[in-house]
Amino acid sequence: MKHDPDAGHRALFEDAVTRLDPATANRLRLLRRRTLSSPRPRPARWVRAAAFAGVLLALGLGWRFAGESTGSGTPPAADADLALDLASDEDAALYAWLGEGPVAAAEGKAL
Repeated sequence: MKHDPDAGHRALFEDAVTRLDPATANRLRLLRRRTLSSPRPRPARWVRAAAFAGVLLALGLGWRFAGESTGSGTPPAADADLALDLASDEDAALYAWLGEGPVAAAEGKAL
C-alpha cells in the first residue's frame, strides 16, 4: 500500500466540511461554481501598454547606441582631412623628432 502524504490534509478537510452548517456549505458551493464559470481575467490595458512602451524604448535605445558605436563621432570628411594633415612633411618631421626624445620611466630615469 502506498503512503499518501496528503492523507492528513484530506482528513482535516473532510472533518471541516462535515462541521459546516447547510447555509454556509451552500454559499461556498455557489461561490465555487461562479468562480469556475467566470472567464479568466484579462490583463489590464495599462499592462499591455506598458509592455509595448518597453519594447519601443528598447528598440529605440538599441538603434541609438548602435549608430554611435560604429563611428568615431567625427564626420568621414574630417577624418580624411586629418589623415592628409598627418601625412605632410612638416608633421612627419615633428613626430620623428618627438620619437627620438627621452621617455621618463616610473622612477624618473630616462629610457
